[in-house]
Amino acid sequence: MYNNYCQYRKKNVTLRLNNSNSMTKIVIFDLDGTLYDKSGLVPRLLMRQLGHWQDMLAERRVRKQMKGCDYGSKELFYDAFFSLLANERGKDVETMKAWYEKSYMPAMVEAIKSCDHVSSIPKQNGVVRVLYSDYEWIEEKLHAIGLQTADFDLVISAPELGGLKPNKNLMERLLAKVYAECTHILCRFDKQSTDNPIDIANMVNPNEILVLGDRVDTDGASAEAIGARFCQSKCSVLMARGRYSGLAIRQGVFVPDAHLDYPEADSQERMYKPIYDRNIEFDENYPYLDDSFRFKLGNFIVYHVLLYFLIRIFLYIKMGLRVRGRHILDFYRDQFKGGAISIANHVFKMDAACVMLTLHSKSTTRIPMLAANFNTKDNFILRHLGGVPIPTTMNAMRKYNAAFDEFHNRGYWMHVFPEAARWDFYKPLRPFEKGVFTMAYKYDMPIIPCVITYRPRKGLYRLFAPKNIPLLTVTICDPIFPDTTLPRKDEVERMHTEAHSRMCSVAGIVVNTWPDRRG
Repeated sequence: MYNNYCQYRKKNVTLRLNNSNSMTKIVIFDLDGTLYDKSGLVPRLLMRQLGHWQDMLAERRVRKQMKGCDYGSKELFYDAFFSLLANERGKDVETMKAWYEKSYMPAMVEAIKSCDHVSSIPKQNGVVRVLYSDYEWIEEKLHAIGLQTADFDLVISAPELGGLKPNKNLMERLLAKVYAECTHILCRFDKQSTDNPIDIANMVNPNEILVLGDRVDTDGASAEAIGARFCQSKCSVLMARGRYSGLAIRQGVFVPDAHLDYPEADSQERMYKPIYDRNIEFDENYPYLDDSFRFKLGNFIVYHVLLYFLIRIFLYIKMGLRVRGRHILDFYRDQFKGGAISIANHVFKMDAACVMLTLHSKSTTRIPMLAANFNTKDNFILRHLGGVPIPTTMNAMRKYNAAFDEFHNRGYWMHVFPEAARWDFYKPLRPFEKGVFTMAYKYDMPIIPCVITYRPRKGLYRLFAPKNIPLLTVTICDPIFPDTTLPRKDEVERMHTEAHSRMCSVAGIVVNTWPDRRG
């Protein structure tokens, strides 16, 4: 499957595509804003058209009026287009046509040369590559970014089909051209000989068509009109990268690129190598249950001074933290009185703090954590935030389990990251460990799934962090209650599957590229 996730990182980016699972037969590329970055294009274009800035504004207004219209043919489309443009400016049609063809479009081509762009479109066996743009002058634009029409199997514009995106009739005409002109490529998917007649239109299912574009309202709506999949690449180029190459998301769902290379061979490989400057032994003598005054004081300071004041300000101002679904806490208030277990995707250094602020957690919340992390400079915060190191020896594990038995008896809440390792701003959900579901069954505690999703960094938020660092939203999902009358194994499996599936849905993931569990 082709990728739906991309960002610019340098002037020329090589587009790598992965179709190993053979789910995609036709890929329809948008051009403007997808194969080159449109940010900064308007100022550069305006500098070349200073004397025609009113014409430029009129052109945008006319395109907005004609958006989604079908005039039946290229000639009728341009008759309507130049007529509306002339009316907008109070000029004659020939004057506006001459400006558009001899001044405006050549200026746009020149401005595009300064934009970041892809450097190549690789070929995939058995996959038809279609370039479908709302503008003509496609060949000139491709040349401006170092590509050519030969890099695609079919190149066509919406005006050539008689209108502008998004329109179902235009998409059907586009597919008819693909079926007519690219049969030799599509037939590679069929076991029959290409000498035999094949009904190509019935051979390709809508979910085997992928539309790649930067705009949900045009490219996304075009895909929706024919039942195809849509992958948004807002102001970016397409960089197929690991698990993202198989990811399918709902329209409008934002996928960030923090410019990180994820170790996707192993979902639990840790990306960050902290400095271990302590040598604490996590054996049977470690205070997994610490009721000392010193601990309680540190616990109070971390929660009421650090978490609910300093970290809260940081998360709301720098990370734009938003919360959704708090009404669920009120609705299930009685069921949560005996404690609950929250889970979330592990995608940010302060994601535990995000979840705790979201749930209005108390200082009695306990979080199982990797023991090695307590041998770092973060020891004080981890311990007093409620972190409990997970030991590796049998004797220590008995004491650890006894501590959590007591936490449950006291009605404490617990928080677990079932993905185990933290991968910052990673979109797909990784496999979940079953330990948290076993714990929920053992203690008969409801599980509250929380999902951390992303928003583009815009406006004043750009003052506090680079554009590639997204803003965060935490959504509380409906709880999952264990049924302890059923066999433990079956019930753990059910909760495991339901939690992963529910969180994928809330995250806007249609097709996740990891299994829901390890092994």
